[in-house]
Amino acid sequence: MKLWAPFNGDINLVKEYKGTDIVGWFGSCPEISPSARETEVLKTKRRQDFFEAVHEIHRAGMKFAYTYNSIVDNDTTETMAILEDISALRPDRIIFASPFPLILARDMKPKPVFEISTIAEIINPQQCVEWKKLGATKFTLSTRLSRFPEMIKQGFKEHDVKVMLNEVCNLNCIFRKTHYILQSMNVVFDKYPRNYCQKLTMQNWPEQILKNNWVLPSQLKLYSSNVEFKVVGRTQPSWRIKQWLNYYLTEKDPVDIMDILPWGKGVADTSPDAGFAPIEGSQPKLLKSKIDPRFFEFFKTQDVPCYAKNCEECGFCKKIAKEYNKG
Repeated sequence: MKLWAPFNGDINLVKEYKGTDIVGWFGSCPEISPSARETEVLKTKRRQDFFEAVHEIHRAGMKFAYTYNSIVDNDTTETMAILEDISALRPDRIIFASPFPLILARDMKPKPVFEISTIAEIINPQQCVEWKKLGATKFTLSTRLSRFPEMIKQGFKEHDVKVMLNEVCNLNCIFRKTHYILQSMNVVFDKYPRNYCQKLTMQNWPEQILKNNWVLPSQLKLYSSNVEFKVVGRTQPSWRIKQWLNYYLTEKDPVDIMDILPWGKGVADTSPDAGFAPIEGSQPKLLKSKIDPRFFEFFKTQDVPCYAKNCEECGFCKKIAKEYNKG
């Protein structure tokens, strides 16, 4: 297994996982790239602190990928200055979401590996071919492909790809990229209702959470050995990140699916030192119950895969959610 973990600034977390199947950590620093996500958890908001943290990651024998996902920068001078700061970190990879900063970064020395973010929505191998022309060599696939290991094996066998494991954006949500962009713009971030879709989903359509493109730990063996995996959640407290990593490293499924998702309130959020504000409102019983095996058997045995079906006509997930919420 080749697992990439979210870096929230806690270097002790990195040291704890030295010698495991975690090959690297990814993150960003607000003082280096203004679009970086700030969080109360992040202890490395300052440039110097982040430099020291990356140095410790390398000393632990692991790699570091700087996440430069912004797709709103359009000033060449400013972007070049950001890239120079990122280069000084000596990252092993830089993750881009748009061509503009990638093109400017091609003359960096030493030259890191250039990876394309899931925000670029790579859903077919031809997109990898076009990105390679710009200098990219690694690709995080769109989450729309995450649950289809056979499709990834056949379609992307000539490319180095990474699969997102626990993102919880609603299936084919048209606002997904916009949400990412707004999180990259500090001037509007505080005004954007980032929990709005989550609250609506949990209160009114809990079956949508079953349809989201997360991958169970026990399903990792279905993917090619050369595929990398990515656990998301770099704005979360360390205890939650440890929880996710432990499930995926041991390939053990949780009883409560929310215990591997960086969204809402799962069983472990009852911890008194959680440091995480759960979404307001009650949690549907669906999410507190053992994962229904019928759901995963249904996915495996369909002649026509779910992504090619009309959800409302099928109704399988809605049926399970309704059964769980009786009484």
